[in-house]
Amino acid sequence: MVQENDFERVLVMEAAMHRADALGPQVFDASKESLLALGELLTLRRQWETRGKIVRLRGTAGRPVLSAIREVSTQGGGPLAAGQYAGCLRLPPVAAPLTERHESFDENLSRYLMGASAVLTGAGFPDKARQRLLGALGELLDNVFQHTGGCQWALSAYEVDSSGRFSAVVADDGEGVLASYRRNGQLGPQESASEALDLAVLQHRSCTGRADRGLGFKELMDALRSLDALIRVRSDDASLTLAAGAAASGEPARLSEEFELRGFVVGFAASVCG
Repeated sequence: MVQENDFERVLVMEAAMHRADALGPQVFDASKESLLALGELLTLRRQWETRGKIVRLRGTAGRPVLSAIREVSTQGGGPLAAGQYAGCLRLPPVAAPLTERHESFDENLSRYLMGASAVLTGAGFPDKARQRLLGALGELLDNVFQHTGGCQWALSAYEVDSSGRFSAVVADDGEGVLASYRRNGQLGPQESASEALDLAVLQHRSCTGRADRGLGFKELMDALRSLDALIRVRSDDASLTLAAGAAASGEPARLSEEFELRGFVVGFAASVCG
């Protein structure tokens, strides 16, 4: 189950990193984090390590999704790991402008989505719900190639927990949502990352400014909200959260200020019964 305090704990870890003056490795206990929170932590760790800070997450032994993440993140490891309850895919670096994807990646992507499909079926998700969740995951993965502005690191993972809840996350270290809108002339230097997230996630306005673009993300959001999924998006110094059941209850999305995160992280979680 994804809890609000998952993200509060991430903020505590981030604050500790900003205060840390030690030259040695920083070790954080990540044993209680949801996959959505872990996606943010992994992206932040990538950011911290590019600045020379060594960050290790402990307390993750015995959790299938962490084993999968560790397998694809280990030097010399393959780009794909999948099992009965979880899977992870490491995406290749993306050039800007976009170059043609390598055939081997498309093969791994198909295997990754097939693994997610099997996990959803095993957890008892009906066919329609399974197709919507897979469609959302596929759209998010495609967005890494279309909208990052180029990235050196991108990762996706999914898992089903003991309660039957399915979670998935897609993260990259690209330019982020605000830079994407600014690069295309859709936002100026005074606008914020919160405004960019509102445009992208809630208003479905493409960073290109074209009315015929941005529809894929709208369909993704509509599909997830129809399943009462929790949705979390984070980029730059802002996050946007749609609580589980928000579509039915009318609860508005919550925009929050965060520490700087270089890139874009999207995660969602849904249960069999919504």
